[in-house]
Amino acid sequence: MMRKNIVWILIFFTNFTFGQNKKFNNHIETSDIKNFWNAYDDIKKLNDSTEKINHFQNVYINKGTVGLWDFIKAKDFTAESWIQSF
Repeated sequence: MMRKNIVWILIFFTNFTFGQNKKFNNHIETSDIKNFWNAYDDIKKLNDSTEKINHFQNVYINKGTVGLWDFIKAKDFTAESWIQSF
């Protein structure tokens, strides 16, 4: 009986230990955050709405990651709609 319990304990800890050795190659891209705040700060200094839209498009959206573009597509955002929300 004691031997059986020890075997089960060893199986449990072996499974637990080897289950934690997965190596993940995920990468979190954060450049969109930096680009957004750069564009936002620049836009606050501009007065012309067309300039704001063009600047936001060039500094943030055009330099965006695939994830940002998917988000924009899913939410149907445009540079103009973003500028209007500020």
